[in-house]
Amino acid sequence: MYILAKKYFFILNKDMRINLISNINFAARKVQYDDAKVKKRVDGSWRYRDYDVSVAEIDLDSKSDIDVLDNVKNSWTRGRFIDYIYRDAKKLYKKEWGRRDSYKIYVLTTQKDNFERLEPGDILSICEMSDIKDKSAYLSYIETCPEYRDARSPEYKGVGSCLMKFLQSKYDVLTLNTVENPKTTEFYLKFGFLIEDPYEGYLRWEKKIN
Repeated sequence: MYILAKKYFFILNKDMRINLISNINFAARKVQYDDAKVKKRVDGSWRYRDYDVSVAEIDLDSKSDIDVLDNVKNSWTRGRFIDYIYRDAKKLYKKEWGRRDSYKIYVLTTQKDNFERLEPGDILSICEMSDIKDKSAYLSYIETCPEYRDARSPEYKGVGSCLMKFLQSKYDVLTLNTVENPKTTEFYLKFGFLIEDPYEGYLRWEKKIN
């Protein structure tokens, strides 16, 4: 039996003795989310069908994961926030910021396995969370691949929505500040965010308890 941890690898043998091997650098890991689905265009048509995708958490101690974000930054040339996400990830990797445990970066990807080797070309969207305290968090950035955000008939639809639904399943309270863009604000209002301060663009969402 094998038990994985971030910096250690435990091998539990038949005699129930634990051997510890340290200094193993794990990379991105899949996050369980059963509703990770987007719409994928059927080849040669205008129709779309449901398509299973995955959510993975970037390992901020893994150089390979930081290199993946660098690749994404260089390919998403029309991205709005990817430069900031990569900048923050690099600072966290270099331990230039404190409270590293209060930051998380998630990616939505078409990749189904081998998450220790993320494929940059399979990433559909990325988000950065900060000020994480228990079940509340601040959504610093959420970015969708420009190829799917701007096209009239993209290969994938509902990419940003899928990532947002994942965040709302994971956290009880989400806060954010929007840029001065009515479409951006409209996107968040669709997911139940309320405008707390219209001048600062401050929005807040709380999970409803039945």
